[in-house]
Amino acid sequence: MARHMVHVSETLTVALHSVQGLKEQQQEFAGQHHRPVKSNSNAKRNFHFQLQLLQSLLSRSESNRARLQNEITLAFHGEAQRDSKVQVSIAEEARKKTASMKAIAVVTMVFLPSTFVAVSNPIRKSMSELLADHTCLLRLSLAFRVLLLSGSRGTLSMEILHYLPDHQVLICKPCQYAISPSRFQKHMQTHHRDTAGFRTYKELLATRAIIDANYLWKDPSREPVPVPPSGSPPIPHLSLKRGLRCLECHHICCTPETMRNHLYRAHPHLRRPRGRPSALGSQADQSQPRWEETFCQRFFVTGSQSSYFAVLPPVPDTELRSQNARPPMDSNALSPEESIRAQIEKKLDYHAAATETWRQTIPDAATMTEVSPWLEMTRWPKYLGGHNFVETALLAVTPDPVQEPLLVEFTKSVERVIEAGHRSIREDKVNVFDQARINSFIQRRRACDRPLMVQLQKSTWRQYTSLWQRLICFVYRTAQPGQPIQLSHRLTNAQMAHLDRIVQHGEDALRFSTNDADDTTGSDGQEQSKATRSGLDRAMLLLSISLLDHTLKGDLFESVLVGFLAVLSINVTKQTLQGPCDYTSKLSGLIKIGQVLVVQRSVLAAEEGEVEHPADLLDEMRERFMIHGSRSPFNWALRLRAYGKKVRNSTTSLGYIQWSEDKESLSYKTTELGMNSFKDFIRTEVELIQAQLEGLLLLHADECKEDSVPRFVLRRLKDNPAENARSWSFLVDPRNREELPNQSRWLLDRVLNKDWLRDDFLRIKANGRCHWIRHAVEQYLARVDRFLDRLLLLVHITSGQPARGTEVVSLRYQNTVNGHLRNIFIEDGLVSTVTSYHKGYSVTGSTKIIHRYLPQEIGELLVYYLWLVRPFTEKLRLLVFDDQSPPSPFLWAKGAASLDRSHLSDQLKEEAKKHLNTDLNIAIYRHVAIAISKTHLACGGFKRDYGLEENRADRQATHASWIAGAVYARGLEEAPGHVEARRAEYRAVSREWHYFLGFRTYLPKRKDPLGEIENEAGTKRRKTSKNTDW
Repeated sequence: MARHMVHVSETLTVALHSVQGLKEQQQEFAGQHHRPVKSNSNAKRNFHFQLQLLQSLLSRSESNRARLQNEITLAFHGEAQRDSKVQVSIAEEARKKTASMKAIAVVTMVFLPSTFVAVSNPIRKSMSELLADHTCLLRLSLAFRVLLLSGSRGTLSMEILHYLPDHQVLICKPCQYAISPSRFQKHMQTHHRDTAGFRTYKELLATRAIIDANYLWKDPSREPVPVPPSGSPPIPHLSLKRGLRCLECHHICCTPETMRNHLYRAHPHLRRPRGRPSALGSQADQSQPRWEETFCQRFFVTGSQSSYFAVLPPVPDTELRSQNARPPMDSNALSPEESIRAQIEKKLDYHAAATETWRQTIPDAATMTEVSPWLEMTRWPKYLGGHNFVETALLAVTPDPVQEPLLVEFTKSVERVIEAGHRSIREDKVNVFDQARINSFIQRRRACDRPLMVQLQKSTWRQYTSLWQRLICFVYRTAQPGQPIQLSHRLTNAQMAHLDRIVQHGEDALRFSTNDADDTTGSDGQEQSKATRSGLDRAMLLLSISLLDHTLKGDLFESVLVGFLAVLSINVTKQTLQGPCDYTSKLSGLIKIGQVLVVQRSVLAAEEGEVEHPADLLDEMRERFMIHGSRSPFNWALRLRAYGKKVRNSTTSLGYIQWSEDKESLSYKTTELGMNSFKDFIRTEVELIQAQLEGLLLLHADECKEDSVPRFVLRRLKDNPAENARSWSFLVDPRNREELPNQSRWLLDRVLNKDWLRDDFLRIKANGRCHWIRHAVEQYLARVDRFLDRLLLLVHITSGQPARGTEVVSLRYQNTVNGHLRNIFIEDGLVSTVTSYHKGYSVTGSTKIIHRYLPQEIGELLVYYLWLVRPFTEKLRLLVFDDQSPPSPFLWAKGAASLDRSHLSDQLKEEAKKHLNTDLNIAIYRHVAIAISKTHLACGGFKRDYGLEENRADRQATHASWIAGAVYARGLEEAPGHVEARRAEYRAVSREWHYFLGFRTYLPKRKDPLGEIENEAGTKRRKTSKNTDW
């Protein structure tokens, strides 16, 4: 073959030179005869093409020739290496035979003289004459010494050495490891110089000669030493240690740090990716150990074959002794009792591992006595049965940015598509009738159907979007051919086609994302990248609709969306499937996102000209797979949510409140709170906020509040809750002019009139113009913010049973156009807060009117702030910072909107940690407050919001008590939605709460303050009926 390669190269070289000569002659001929340009150029191109072709073939031939030469060299080296190994084996055998000859020679040299002496002595010599012969005695002693050295093969006269015939190694008993032949002399001279047989160099050589003559001794640097198979008992006289075995490659080491280094080097796919891991991903990593404990030994401590190998554990109830203190074992095998115990332990360990595997596997069926209506309804065990909890749940987690960049592009596309649908609804690209249709899940239209609600919290939108992102990841992962977990769902042809398109567009988008990160794309590349992402978003929308539009005529779990609902229920931490109380919120999120995607699909069809109006396609999709009665995954999700809500509403939650025996301290989970400490906390907060208000009123240390600050009597203030004029509040009520005169400039005039305040806030420049000191103003505004933070905390705690965080921070002190009536009123000497927004408003669209009343001390602080401090802060922002924006109607404002509810939670955590030394947030305090009201308040907390008890007089008037309060005989100043009877009940609850906290109030002793009016009226009616009953 090499000869042919040389011949081909020579032929190509000759052909190349010939064509080059022809090309030169053609150019010379064309120059002499003046050939046309066109024909001359064609000839040049042909010659150039032929030259390039021959040059390429020649280069290819030379490369093949060089490659063939490398193969020949490799084969030659391989043969030479095999010959070398044969020579080494021959030399090793010769060395062994030479050692045997040496031993024979030594024995002969020692015994031959003594034998000669014994034979040469006359038989007639007596024993006394033999003993007197010194030469004979010397030879006899030498013969006896060599006889001792060459005695028993099993004992070796070496009590510190032990030979293992199965492994052909020699073990040093005191050191508890094997010695290689190349290190024998150095080891004995270093560690056992005082041992008999190794004291001198001659004794060491004699012992080594006997060992070589009697035992086959392997050198690990030249040939491998066989190790015992896994599950073998420990080898006697070798050190036994506790080690760690890698579950990937069964490598064994002794320390966790060494094992982590091994995993990092040998298994890079197990390295933790950069960035923050997902909660489920981190749980999965924690639930999957990378190594296991085992007992291990090794022959050699350094050099070749110094790795550990696994053995069975020692006899239970015996401690593993240290390497230097372990006594030698007397036999090569375990005793019968130890062997039996080791076998039993092995069986138990195997059973424990099988039990752990069973515990991590989802059961596919329940026994007859295991009743779970929820699981019977969902049929999840049928779909998930036999699969591992963690491995199955990982199919539906958010993608890893390092290992799954394509799925990251998918999640970004899902977020863009959902945002586009949300924007289409906000911008009314589908009219209000279509929004009401998409929000109705029954076929017949109803007059009470309301438009689709998309005014959700940002955190709620992120949670709902994450659910659909996980669905797309689940679809992609389960569709991969190499997926080890095979679930029973199947993708339709349309779903497979759309999935292929998003994969194609996603790879293109990923490539453009990489180029954008490297900043290597120009304007054309950016336009192409935008078009690619637009195509990906369109394909993602079509895939999402195809997942919803899946007619279920066979098995329920043919749909990948129904399968995802099952996987979504897995609770990895508790190794179980979620119940309806925790699961219905996820169903609501998927249903809401499905509605938004259907709206966006109809809008896209209208924009692309598929239909004339979005309503045309929307009605078609709604009738096909979005209403009750349709054979669709969407209808299955609706059924599960309805059933789950029914179970949740009829099931109590877990209890965490525990009271002490004297009812003076309670604990909620890890939070402990004493009643006296709680009351002291409220008292401290009130004293601090009163001091803060004096600071905001700019009082001097020598000034008295009663003499310097305008005063009012809260009981004399009037209010008209029915007034709905814009910017109306009790501050502008004409009836309060005497008690609350217009003092909007009181603090500003005080700054201008008081020399010490004017020096703190103002400077007069050389040109006579006044200049505000920004630092002083900013400090004052910061004190105002701290005052409002503490006021928010006290309003939340002292007004009665706690409201939701969003309800409290959204309180308005004056009427607005959008929110209509304000939330802060004056009623019979108390400041009242009335909330209408609640957490279910975005779902039901209905409001709940709840009244809460502040203690007199807190109400006065609120009025002072609105009357004197707030007008001053607005003027400071205008004069100093040129802030000309209209004032916000919210008491706790952030720009034109209200504060986020997290602000209240942070304030509550900070103050509780500082003064109560406990962890307290909005959710925990809600449980604590309701527990206190049930135990220490006669009212026992709130009744149902709309559970007003029926009155016999109202029934006689042929209407219910609710209608009597809401329609008939309403007061002139009753605000819309306010009912007198209910307001009285809420006021009684708040006043009793004030009394418990220690505020000044008068509450007569009564068992049920909420029913006092009804009880008194009933008593009078009973007395009257008794007197007039004939």
